[in-house]
Amino acid sequence: MPLDTSPPDTIQRHEMLQAGLDLLDQGLTVFDANLRLVAWNEPFLKLLDFPKELAQVGTPFERFIRHNAERGEYGPGDHEAQIAERVAAAANFAPHITERQRPNGKVLLLRGEPLANKGFVTLYTDITEQRYIENLTEHQNIQLDERVRRRTAQLENANANLTRANSENSRIAAALRRSEERLRLINDTIPILIGYVDHNEVYQYANKGYSDWYGHPEGSVTGRGVRDVIGDHVYGQVRENVRKALSGQQVTYEYQMQRQGQNVFARSTLVPETLPEGDTLGFFVFSHETTEQKRMEAALVQAQKMEAIGQLTGGLAHDFNNLLTVVIGNLACGQPLRTVGCGAHSIFSEQLLCAGDCGVAEHYAQSHARADFRADAVHDQSVGIGAGPQRGGRTHRFCLCRRQLPGLLIKPAARAGLSIGRAIAGVGTQVLSNCAVLHGALIRSVEMSLRIAPVVLEGRTVRLEPLCAEHAQGLYNHGRAQADWAYMPRGCFIDLADTRHWIEEALTTPGHLPFAIVDRARDKVAGSTRYLTIRPEHRSLEIGWTWLGQEWQRTGINTEAKLLLLKHAFEQLGCVRVEFKTDARNERSQAALLRIGATREGVMRNHMIVQNNYRRDSVYFSIIDSEWPKVKKRLEALTASAGKRTR
Repeated sequence: MPLDTSPPDTIQRHEMLQAGLDLLDQGLTVFDANLRLVAWNEPFLKLLDFPKELAQVGTPFERFIRHNAERGEYGPGDHEAQIAERVAAAANFAPHITERQRPNGKVLLLRGEPLANKGFVTLYTDITEQRYIENLTEHQNIQLDERVRRRTAQLENANANLTRANSENSRIAAALRRSEERLRLINDTIPILIGYVDHNEVYQYANKGYSDWYGHPEGSVTGRGVRDVIGDHVYGQVRENVRKALSGQQVTYEYQMQRQGQNVFARSTLVPETLPEGDTLGFFVFSHETTEQKRMEAALVQAQKMEAIGQLTGGLAHDFNNLLTVVIGNLACGQPLRTVGCGAHSIFSEQLLCAGDCGVAEHYAQSHARADFRADAVHDQSVGIGAGPQRGGRTHRFCLCRRQLPGLLIKPAARAGLSIGRAIAGVGTQVLSNCAVLHGALIRSVEMSLRIAPVVLEGRTVRLEPLCAEHAQGLYNHGRAQADWAYMPRGCFIDLADTRHWIEEALTTPGHLPFAIVDRARDKVAGSTRYLTIRPEHRSLEIGWTWLGQEWQRTGINTEAKLLLLKHAFEQLGCVRVEFKTDARNERSQAALLRIGATREGVMRNHMIVQNNYRRDSVYFSIIDSEWPKVKKRLEALTASAGKRTR
């Protein structure tokens, strides 16, 4: 907006307010009685993909409508008729609210209110993600509708105040004052906490929502210190982030506090105001409540846990049924023990060894002189199942060896439990009793081995933390280069809404556990990776969907991330196989996998259809548990070497 004759302080105030308006997620336009553009903000141009040359004071409303019609925003039909219809509707200066889906899939909420001088103000809100969540969580529709109604009421109140505030238009200075009032009313009514803190940690501005959030009367926050306003508890959580913001670094974080006896959560972004010379004057605070989001995420995690428990229960029931079938069969066909050979040792009859191929009945020493004994040569991995019946003063003890037990779960007790099918006939209830004990160990082992859940993995230079919606901005900042996504099933991030949709898909895809890759030194999101194709019954998983922003490529970040993921998979989850797959065209990725010690297994032809309807061949690599110690040493050496280069 022009600033011809306005005093310098008025111009500065207007520029600050315009900057604040540009930071909002909502687009804003004001047209006068002649349907010519008076005011706007940057989100309006971005949300509707209008060229910047249209954003000029005095641009007719009809030019914006014509631009939309010519690029197909209103669908097929006569463009001139479409333009005339919409211009005529605008000339009525009637309040309206419209929801429109653009050809690119983005859903916008448009709300217009007339001004006193026959102009109108319109707010444009991107509700794409909101509509997606509504479809995904249908049971939340009632609560969501209530929030929409409350927000609509707030917007109606703000627009009414803006209408009353826009009573004068004779001079530019008066227009600037009305703009200032308009921005203040918007800041006080939108569901965002907005504040400004100077370099002395003193509030110079706080909207009504900010004051209400911390329980202070409206207007009482300005001039007070941060610690005094937010309290010692919250200040202890955010102090380091305040320091970073005052040093010129934009930061985003979450915190919790008590309100009316309940824990509530909020997410804040601190945007520093920095002079061209590099000095930081202060920072803007933009916060919103995330309590409901946390509750929904917890509900989703619980649902996933219940699904996993259901799958685990079914698998255990099947395996233990097979186990009991073998035991009962052996009990039914049991034969007396017989000794072979001489001395103090004997072996079981051949029928004891034909109970299956997953275990071996070890022979124990048999003493004629003592009622009890210990084996003189039992394998250190054998598991004894107790004493058999006494005959002729001799007590027989049996041991089940757990070597050569393929396809079993992680813990030794589980292996021993599944080896009970090798128990000899004739031990009667004693075998069954020990079977129950070992089966209890099996159940506990399975519970431990299947805890593939969100976890933070931290190394020297990189931190892998569970992916969440709060990583959207950082991922979007570094995920807009198409070249980095050339071999991915999908293309780069189109906008912030597209990034959030990608995160939601990653979090809700069964068998996927996504991570954000964070550069520890810079505390910035560098990319993403994930566990996928998780198969607990086979103790295997895949590492994939890995990508890094260009400034972190070839830095050693990816190498240490692979080390953390593989170490957790083999040493904590008990995996016996970790696999990778990559596009056959991606020679760089294949070379990297060979470099860390993975084995190339082969090619799956026409494995998937990816971008541009391309039929992708996928090259498979793997690392198995016996190879892990060697691979681990190689990765640790590569990580150490990369660290020396960066110092």
